[in-house]
Amino acid sequence: MGLVHRIVLPCLIGGALSITTLGCSGHHTNSPSILSSSSTSLPFTPAQEPIGNSLFIYGSGFTGTTAVTIGGVAVGVFTVVNDGQIDAFVPAGAITGPIVVTNSAGTSSSSTSFYVVPTINSFTSSTDPAAGATMHPGDTVTITGSGFIGATAPLVFYGPASSPGSTSQPTYTVVSANQITTTVPTGIPTGSGYVLTLTVPGPNGGSINNNPPDNILPNPSFTIL
Repeated sequence: MGLVHRIVLPCLIGGALSITTLGCSGHHTNSPSILSSSSTSLPFTPAQEPIGNSLFIYGSGFTGTTAVTIGGVAVGVFTVVNDGQIDAFVPAGAITGPIVVTNSAGTSSSSTSFYVVPTINSFTSSTDPAAGATMHPGDTVTITGSGFIGATAPLVFYGPASSPGSTSQPTYTVVSANQITTTVPTGIPTGSGYVLTLTVPGPNGGSINNNPPDNILPNPSFTIL
């Protein structure tokens, strides 16, 4: 699994507390109210994490939670620690959007979005359709990973020590949250150890990308021949 972080979010929508009485037993279920979600090492809000990382949601009325979603995508693994905390993992396929918690009494949605940090896992190219580790200028490249929705900034090919510098590619297609297709820019210097930077919208009108400090997961390298 991914690394565990904590991020403190501002107050999120919880709404008025509603009580549902169950028969004459006096038991009741409180509707959930999300107060914050957090992660340990990124002290800014709203929350952002790559797929697979841990997310801690704080609030009230979480007893009996039946579903948690991020950007409309179901969180398959979550634990109701107590009435005020849910521990979860950012699910595969998650996209940037509100966190929603549901129990038998109702649903609570965060007032701000949780941002999915992009991660590049692998490439395939017309030169190297099996592994994608080698490319030629003009090659068609398929990029596989997560958190790609919303990408509009140019892709940036960062050269190795033998060919320092960067080459931008503004033309690409976001096929899905997990796939982008593009071509290797013509005129790009040859060399090994290239890495690609993918940028998507981030909190407070900013941006986040697949490199540190936003994402410390490995960024695969490739060779331009």
